[in-house]
Amino acid sequence: QLTGTVPTAVQRTRIIDALAAVPGIAEVDALNLVVRVEKSYTTKAGDNLWRIAEAVYGDGRRWQEIYELNKALLGNNPGAIFTNMELQLPPMQ
Repeated sequence: QLTGTVPTAVQRTRIIDALAAVPGIAEVDALNLVVRVEKSYTTKAGDNLWRIAEAVYGDGRRWQEIYELNKALLGNNPGAIFTNMELQLPPMQ
């Protein structure tokens, strides 16, 4: 049984997959392995909202939630992302 917190859904999946691949492990109980998303994300070169949502939540389709939360910063253009922008992140749900 896994217990703890990880910062992204992608990392949670990687941990579960790595443990499931170990010979002799029949089942991985990760019910208590919780994803705790940081409250903000600092953009890097090449980032876009889809990639950020995919990395943080494991689902790129959540990019619109990030956009809505940061509309005051991004304006009417969700692609107006530059390096070192501090974007607010919605909770994991």
